Amino acid sequence: MSLRGRYVIDRVKRAVDGILSLPVPPYHNPAYWEGVYHKTNPYDTFEWGSVNFDDLREYTFVKTAYPPWGIASSGQKEKGDIHETLGLSGLSSTKGPLMMLGCGTSELGTQFVHAGFQPVVQVDVSSRLVEMKTQQPKVEGLSYIQDDATVLSAFEDETVRAVVDKGLFDALFCASATQQCHAAMAAIQRVLQPNSRFLLFSFSQPEFLLPVLAMPGWKDVEIRNVNEQILLYMFRKNGDQNYSRRSVVKRRR
Repeated sequence: MSLRGRYVIDRVKRAVDGILSLPVPPYHNPAYWEGVYHKTNPYDTFEWGSVNFDDLREYTFVKTAYPPWGIASSGQKEKGDIHETLGLSGLSSTKGPLMMLGCGTSELGTQFVHAGFQPVVQVDVSSRLVEMKTQQPKVEGLSYIQDDATVLSAFEDETVRAVVDKGLFDALFCASATQQCHAAMAAIQRVLQPNSRFLLFSFSQPEFLLPVLAMPGWKDVEIRNVNEQILLYMFRKNGDQNYSRRSVVKRRR
């Protein structure tokens, strides 16, 4: 999938919204993923979008602006330390895990561990996926938890130092599961520590994705071109703890 190809699909999807639904699998249904992983070889891997750490060290900002946030922009390709590139400088001194949300069989979580971001906790709604992964040889600093991204009941408020998603929100967005997108954003905001980052990799342009994900409690968002296939959205949680909690409670009601 290219950014241009997804742009065309998203335009068609928006044009027919309320009239008909595009024929996509029920990505919003946990039972669908249980079925997928019951048919999956335990050592198979699948990557939703081509992302590697070399791509993340060279990036360009998307030159755009979207209210109510100011989005940083630059026309120049830049290189930088991976921690700075992802807005995660100082993460090693912060308590709490980095969460890979809707991890599936992606290897990105392992890459984060090897890049020095451990501990990393991989979260997926499929109990079958978690069972398969916990039976494999253990990677130091990497663990798995079965949980629903729209609730994240296994995590206390403001205990996670960063959240990363590559595929979950794109899948929900493809399935037009707007309410689940809202609930997942609220759950992420609840578990994130103040001023922490939510990193979202997506094929979709901001004009389509941000109206679905917009909610109070985020201080800002930056958008970066990772490569010709995928964008990186970098949400930063507001530093006012009371404000953040009020925003999440308001959204969940």
